[in-house]
Amino acid sequence: MDSVILNTLVPSALVGVSKRPLPPLTLPPNVEKLLNSIQNANDADRLLQTAGLVSFIGEFATDPKISQSHINLKVAPEETLPTVDSELLSDVVTTLIHKGMVKILIELCQIVCKRGMRIAPAYLPNLLEMALRYPELNQALANASGQRYHWLTQINPRWHKLQPMATLAPTALNDQIEDMEHTANGRSALLTTLYQQNQELASKKLSEYLAQGNAQERQDLIATIPQHLATKYVSILDPLIQDRSKGVRQQVAKLLSNVPASDFAIAISSSVNTIITIKKLKNEFSLQITIPDTFNKDWQKLGIEEKPPSGEGNKAFWLRQILALTPLDWWSQHKIDAPDAVLQLVLKSDWQIPLLKGLSMATVTQSNVSWANSILNAIDTQLEHPEQMALLGVATPNIAETVLQNRLQQHPGTDVFLEITYQAASLAEWSVAFGEFMLANLREKLKDLRSNTQPGQEIATHLPPACLAMAAANWPDHVHDFVLRNFLEIIRLRTIIHNELGQSL
Repeated sequence: MDSVILNTLVPSALVGVSKRPLPPLTLPPNVEKLLNSIQNANDADRLLQTAGLVSFIGEFATDPKISQSHINLKVAPEETLPTVDSELLSDVVTTLIHKGMVKILIELCQIVCKRGMRIAPAYLPNLLEMALRYPELNQALANASGQRYHWLTQINPRWHKLQPMATLAPTALNDQIEDMEHTANGRSALLTTLYQQNQELASKKLSEYLAQGNAQERQDLIATIPQHLATKYVSILDPLIQDRSKGVRQQVAKLLSNVPASDFAIAISSSVNTIITIKKLKNEFSLQITIPDTFNKDWQKLGIEEKPPSGEGNKAFWLRQILALTPLDWWSQHKIDAPDAVLQLVLKSDWQIPLLKGLSMATVTQSNVSWANSILNAIDTQLEHPEQMALLGVATPNIAETVLQNRLQQHPGTDVFLEITYQAASLAEWSVAFGEFMLANLREKLKDLRSNTQPGQEIATHLPPACLAMAAANWPDHVHDFVLRNFLEIIRLRTIIHNELGQSL
């Protein structure tokens, strides 16, 4: 084998396999013979199997006496499912990797899985490198890569962190934990993984890190806990409501607001009981709001601030904060089960604005879909409030789309179009009707975008597959326009993916 080919093929076939660069290689005849027997530059599977020898070669470079018996353990497993590859797709995947188009790569992986196929292994090293930077790509890539994904993440220490910790051997698991514990960001990343895979170890590590960290580090560690898992860590979180750091107290308060059995939720609910009274006369409910003239010092222990921002009254500020941290179950405990029924009372109250803001914040924090839908339906003309805009990420997509569409129809300017486009990008997926609506607005406002390519990128990336042909057609002649070229390039790439694979998501 030509030495130039040997020295470029093997290190590049498995990106980042060694923490030290490989020296120029002079291999014994038996190893070179094995390399020659499996190397075929036109065959991606063989190329990847060649990469499987890199671990051995790295060791051999420092210890020529190492046994050749290690080699067979590192050869890639055979893949039984067909791989997706074509000249067109090869160009597309290369472009997506080069431009970092993560969402479209995820879309490609999802289609591949639906077809019962696998990503061509020649792309995996670079895709795994991307997965290190974009964790949202990792699971889709694992599903679309099968055994090859697990093999690569096991033999390459750089990629161990992509592999579920539960599947790692004890030595590899300890190495990964030790490697990630050196920095605050690493500890946060480790906890994020452990919450999903090993909650017992997560609890142990969380307690350990909290005891060692300063105020900002404690706050950052608390922020890693998913809201839906807060109930698992109540014994750790409840005492922290007395933490000397205001930031820690506020972070803990948000988590525990969705855990009705926690000491915090019980305490905040007691505070609400002294402020809000629900009366029922002749099958009709009414709200009575009684807020003290002076700040209750006990509220401070619950993460409530005393001094309001400019333009907001003391009582409104206190009411908004308290309601934002109150479990939404509080209302059903007081015999009002439906969010719509609560909102009818709120909209009649003199305290309507702080009540709506507080309920909106509680809904977002507690990720309550039915409450989000009800609030958006009730107040879809008051979306200038950031708290209410955040509801779009919680509500069901059809409700969120209707709200965004109504707002743009009522305020058809370019600034609102940009705002709506960025908000719509946070939705999991778009309906065909909403995709057509956003596409029509892009056509109308294209000239006003000047050199701003982001709106076009967001729309091109999020359009449902059924809109791709429409998106590519009937544009004006000024195709030289940079914004339009950028938009059409994304549409072209997605169209190739769907046409080549013959199946839409």
